[in-house]
Amino acid sequence: MKIIGTVENIIFRNDENMYTVLELETEDSPVTATGIFPSLSEGESIELEGEFKESKYGLQFVAENFRSVGFANIDAIAKFLAGGLFKGVGEGTAKLITEKFKENTFDIIENSPERLAEVRGVSKAKAVEIANSYRNVVGMREAIIYLTEKGLTFNLALKIFNSYKNHTISTMKKNPYKLVEDIDGVGFRTADEVAGKLGIEKNSDFRMRAGFLYVLKEISSREGSTALPFAELLTRGAGVLGINTDEIQDKFEKILADLILERRVVTFNKEEEKFIALSINYNMEKNLAVLLKDIDRNATEVFFDGRKDIEDFEKQENIVLHETQKLAVLSALKSGMTVITGGPGTGKTTIIKCIIYIFNKLGNKFALVAPTGRASKRLSEATGKDASTIHRLLDLDFKNGKGSFSFNADTKLDFNLLIVDEVSMTDVFVMRSFLSAVKFGARVILVGDKDQLPSVGAGNVLSDILQSELFETVMLTEVYRQGKESLIITNAHKINQGEMPDLTVKNSDFFYSKISNQDEMQKRIIEMVTTTLPKFSKTNSKDIQLLLPTKKGIIGVNNLNVALQDGVNPRINGKNEVEIGTNLFREGDKVMQTMNNYQLEWVKADGDDIQFGTGVFNGDIGEILSIDNKSGEIKVLFDDGRNIAYSKTEAGDLVLSYAISIHKSQGSEFDVVIIPVVAGSPQLFTRNLLYTAITRAKKMVVLMGDSYNIKRMINNNYIEKRHTMLLGFLRGEIS
Repeated sequence: MKIIGTVENIIFRNDENMYTVLELETEDSPVTATGIFPSLSEGESIELEGEFKESKYGLQFVAENFRSVGFANIDAIAKFLAGGLFKGVGEGTAKLITEKFKENTFDIIENSPERLAEVRGVSKAKAVEIANSYRNVVGMREAIIYLTEKGLTFNLALKIFNSYKNHTISTMKKNPYKLVEDIDGVGFRTADEVAGKLGIEKNSDFRMRAGFLYVLKEISSREGSTALPFAELLTRGAGVLGINTDEIQDKFEKILADLILERRVVTFNKEEEKFIALSINYNMEKNLAVLLKDIDRNATEVFFDGRKDIEDFEKQENIVLHETQKLAVLSALKSGMTVITGGPGTGKTTIIKCIIYIFNKLGNKFALVAPTGRASKRLSEATGKDASTIHRLLDLDFKNGKGSFSFNADTKLDFNLLIVDEVSMTDVFVMRSFLSAVKFGARVILVGDKDQLPSVGAGNVLSDILQSELFETVMLTEVYRQGKESLIITNAHKINQGEMPDLTVKNSDFFYSKISNQDEMQKRIIEMVTTTLPKFSKTNSKDIQLLLPTKKGIIGVNNLNVALQDGVNPRINGKNEVEIGTNLFREGDKVMQTMNNYQLEWVKADGDDIQFGTGVFNGDIGEILSIDNKSGEIKVLFDDGRNIAYSKTEAGDLVLSYAISIHKSQGSEFDVVIIPVVAGSPQLFTRNLLYTAITRAKKMVVLMGDSYNIKRMINNNYIEKRHTMLLGFLRGEIS
């Protein structure tokens, strides 16, 4: 529905995201309205489109669209000028301007701003400043209204305006497909809708260029590939564009040639097949290959044996290392680049502790890092030494709207040894940034499980490094005493070898619940999370993590999060709530960040030690501490202690996380894990997906489903192929 009225009072406004609460005087009665509005002023007449909703503050009109109708009178114009949008213009100056120019005030400001100097107290310099401010305010308003009329949301329109400023409308009219290239989060379909409303032809060069670039960006961000075969890019591009491949073959060749000349893409041959990659991906993997080789070659030579130090460590820890573990330690001491890989219970942490012990004795500085906050916290607890995320070690900073690292190729880290745990989940961009900051002569040890899922981000780093066979590699296969006592570890290794887990043992850390009907399965899950498992395992419901292969369906992430929210964190008096998009968030909810945001500021308090920084990353999990219903601000405490205040716009990257996908669980460890298995796509329900889920559990696994579906998943050793370039660069097959 639509309402028209005059802004009587701006009750609240967040200048960062433009969320506004205002009092609107309509023909019938005053109305409290909320929404995201560009530059409003008291006295301005506006038309809002939306609906009335009940809130804790009473009935409010929640606006989805906005249009300025104008100003009711000269007093309203004066209020607008004095509303804080124009630097140095207070009530007195605004009144003098409107008294002199009356209803022509805006025309004078826009077309003859020098005449403002005719007003007492307004200099020529201030006249220019007022005119520039007016143009910016009007430009922003016009741009946002223009974009929202094309079907874009206020939030996205604001993001686009912040990128193009007063060139927004001209850029959109010339080539709306630039959105795909320039604005993170804008897909081809969004740009295509805008282009369609502007009358741009379906087979225009603008559209085709954007379609092919979009495919290359999407396969990188969603599938992990950093390049595509020529024929596959043509087929996928034609699919996105909705045009037959035969119709665009010739144009594709021309567009590709233009993109190569502009250095947007690179072509190369691999295994006698032509590939295309975004230049940024090509250069990134090429540079990573050089860094890996340089670090391995340039490590400072070691002149001691190390075996005596291993013996000392064994005595201190009252253990005896296996020969393979000793080999891993000695390799790490002597090689510049070492890879240690093995499944759960194979002693990776013990090896790390031994290496640290020896380096400490030598007086060398070392650093322990992992890709995520949860993984670094776990590494610190296991070793008794400080560990951090890679981003924090490199000192992420936010300059000119982009995340950058203080430690880089020009400013090196001052460590002789750097150990990266859970390396399987590190993408090519993070690994390249990390290795570029390693100083000359330092050693790097990469630790991980080669059978885990690959990184969510682009690349196939661990797999490509292992396949290259260029670096010292130790494969751990022996499961040690503590691992043998754990059915979680025993069953994980069975699954990894293609065998059925032991589903019959009772009173252990691994339980099987046979159930086929999905509605019954959902009821059982809620009962287990809210009642059964907290009593049995003495674990808080929020420490029980549901891991799922898929987001959709009855036994999917989306559906079960809503059901578990009501079960674990029910609506009670005093708990604030806020709706953001399709999500309802409540104080006390378990949530997860779904996108990297390098700009968000955090504070972390550890006793008297208070740290400040920026950055929250895809997969980070925390709990909502508070919700401000008026502004929509959400405060979240993450598992590693970071406290972050989200604006309503920024909170669009949060989702409930009582249930998460198995892919999102990489690098994390949870006290209790529930894994429901149902029938599903062979491309998704795979052996290494189940293996990854089980190895996320620290104390207990509950595997649910029909044994037939579990067996089917274990027998399915399908691994989706990623097209990457690192292996080719390492072997010299790509130049």
